[in-house]
Amino acid sequence: MKKVLKLAIVSLLLFSFIIPYTAFAETDGSDTEWQDIGISQEEFYSILANNMDNSISVYTTGLITGYVISCGNENGKLAVAGITRGRTDVVKCGFMDITIQRRRHGSSSWVDYTTLNDVFNDTFVCNLYESFVVGGLYEYRAYCTHYAKKNALSTEKKKSYSNVVRF
Repeated sequence: MKKVLKLAIVSLLLFSFIIPYTAFAETDGSDTEWQDIGISQEEFYSILANNMDNSISVYTTGLITGYVISCGNENGKLAVAGITRGRTDVVKCGFMDITIQRRRHGSSSWVDYTTLNDVFNDTFVCNLYESFVVGGLYEYRAYCTHYAKKNALSTEKKKSYSNVVRF
């Protein structure tokens, strides 16, 4: 009886290793069109330079090869800028779940302030730029999920936070 039970358990384990595991990704089809952001490349990179924690990191194993989101004070407005960069075989990349948070000076808890529409490009690089008029006496930061898609079965997402800007 023990021999039959051991044989059954081993057979189930071997069978479980043979079954393929496949994950599918589905999009809702509401792709955002690319829009000119209306600032110079020098201004764009100066905002990105505010967040040295993320910087543009190199990842050799995934679809996303570099990503960053950063906040800055641009003439009294909160400026949010970011880049998602994928491998050259990536067909769509961008930003999802973009959220701006704020907290009062001296507070330790962040509160969601506003959200932005997802931004995608049908290429391997996507830039993000938005600016807002915000109230004083607060600190602001942004977070998002960087997204890259090679095909229906191959996608990658990485969440990142920006630096903190005080107004």
